[in-house]
Amino acid sequence: MTAPALTDRRTTRTTAASGLPSRVAVLLIGALPVLVVVAAMRPVADPDTFWHIHTGQFLWQSHQFSGPDPWSRFSSLPWVLHEWLPELGLAGLFQLGGFAAVAWAQAVLDTALLVVAYLCARRHANPLVSAITALIAFLGLTGSLAARPQLVTFALTAVVVSVWIRTAEDGRPRWWLVGLGWVWACCHGMWFVGVLVGAATVVALALERRHSPRQLARLAAVPALSLVAAAATPAGPRLLLVPFQISGFTVYVDEWRSPTVHDVFFVAVLVMAVLTAACWALSTRRVPLTLVVLWCAGLGWALVYGRTVAVGAMTLVPVLAASAARLLGEDTPARMPRPERRLVLAGLVLAACVGAAVTPALGSGTGPLVPGGLSPALAQLPARTVVFNEYGTGGWLMLTQPDLDPVVDERTEIYTTQYMTAYTDALMARAGWQDTVERSGATVAVLRKEQPLSSALRADGWQVVGTDGEFAMFSAPRR
Repeated sequence: MTAPALTDRRTTRTTAASGLPSRVAVLLIGALPVLVVVAAMRPVADPDTFWHIHTGQFLWQSHQFSGPDPWSRFSSLPWVLHEWLPELGLAGLFQLGGFAAVAWAQAVLDTALLVVAYLCARRHANPLVSAITALIAFLGLTGSLAARPQLVTFALTAVVVSVWIRTAEDGRPRWWLVGLGWVWACCHGMWFVGVLVGAATVVALALERRHSPRQLARLAAVPALSLVAAAATPAGPRLLLVPFQISGFTVYVDEWRSPTVHDVFFVAVLVMAVLTAACWALSTRRVPLTLVVLWCAGLGWALVYGRTVAVGAMTLVPVLAASAARLLGEDTPARMPRPERRLVLAGLVLAACVGAAVTPALGSGTGPLVPGGLSPALAQLPARTVVFNEYGTGGWLMLTQPDLDPVVDERTEIYTTQYMTAYTDALMARAGWQDTVERSGATVAVLRKEQPLSSALRADGWQVVGTDGEFAMFSAPRR
């Protein structure tokens, strides 16, 4: 006689949770995309976007996925196009509408991530919890939002974590994750996140002994086959080694630094982690080991590098939502009602339309992180002129001034560590910088005005021949 009473109380709580506050949350998540897309509309500024566009143009013409670098005379290591699918898309957009079209896509994709976060949370919790979770997660993404292939990793991380949480509950392998893993491996170098999530979930289930050995073997086959699928992309098995190549160059790239509490996006992820732990502490229900393992993974991604904070945010989206639902005593929610799905979709479509209307106001310019105002002067230089450039301007030079030879670009993994060390020392005007500049054959330099090398070049007789914002263009003295 007690079971019906317990069921009634749970139903009452669930109904209350899905009342007016949840309706307000649904309306909010339907309206927010429009506000976000307007706020996200800005000129293309991220340095990596430019070389991704250039790579897509190269691939459309050559269909070459790996081999010697076709551009830089200073690179020494093989080049593997491991992010080719979104690069083709970026090049296509650039062909259609230039930087304005890329800026539109940048804003719409940023907005889509908010929607993805909400949908993944909604698979585990009511609309109100899902909306709050999505908003905090979006703050965690703000340090990494740009028109780059990494947006695919952010979106698919939340999807895959959500799916594996459901798999831990019902023990059913989702074989379609193998195909998704192949697509992921064609989009971004952090495709291995999906494999790690699957493997970690299987290990947690094995420790909990919730499933038979045969079930565990079937589940383990999904991440294993995803690894095989990654080796079967057009880039070939060499793709499996790319993450190890890149890890050796993180010291040279600012976005691979460790985050600090001064970074708002990092604090947002810490808040997600704390809220999740609070849900567990307040709940009387046992916390599944799967959620604990995935929580550790999300927090770990956030702590290790500034660039992976966003991965941590999207990892924690389903974990926080599922934990809050357990605290509220709610069962896994049923499929989203059709009106709610339509509202969320309408919000995203409307955001895309508003973004298209706002885009022309951006013109065809670029943001302040590249010296767009120096383009006319650079275009007058003879072909194959070597430019000793700021690290973050290499991709922009490759795309907008293809006849020039920048000494470095953001594809750090194609240069040796010895070369990158010498280049970094030269930027800081350390001992031996003259030899590095002379060996490069550079007769022009494009650097930030406050860069130590800028002062050293002036003292060495180089002349400032142009300026744009924080940047200056130098010409070598005639010896």
